[in-house]
Amino acid sequence: MKIYFKFSVIIFLVALVTTSCKKDFPVDENGLLITDRAECYMSNFDLLGSDHRTVLVGKSVIDTVGQTVHAEVMYGTNLKNLKPFCSVVTDATVTPTMGVWTDFSDLSKPKEYTVVSGNRKVRKTYTIHLSVQQPTP
Repeated sequence: MKIYFKFSVIIFLVALVTTSCKKDFPVDENGLLITDRAECYMSNFDLLGSDHRTVLVGKSVIDTVGQTVHAEVMYGTNLKNLKPFCSVVTDATVTPTMGVWTDFSDLSKPKEYTVVSGNRKVRKTYTIHLSVQQPTP
């Protein structure tokens, strides 16, 4: 009888361990939780210079329908060494990764960033258009 009890306890523990290790929530390739949210938009955009302060003049203008961002940077800004940052809707991700030093010096070639929804099914590519503030006389 003791053998059957021990055997039953062992089977119960094995079943408990194998079911408790099961992943209940799906994750993407970056280990981020995939949710059921389909919203997909950028709500704020900023650029930081080498001193980690904003280089924007005023606020950037984000068109969520046209998926564009227009921003003006201060005169004299080193456009080869800027860190872009943005805010997105809950659970969305952005590719390529923001917050890394990026070269924006060729103003004729705007940068593109894709916002991906929480359910990973909706993708919207935003084009970042920069202009440089005119010098004051």
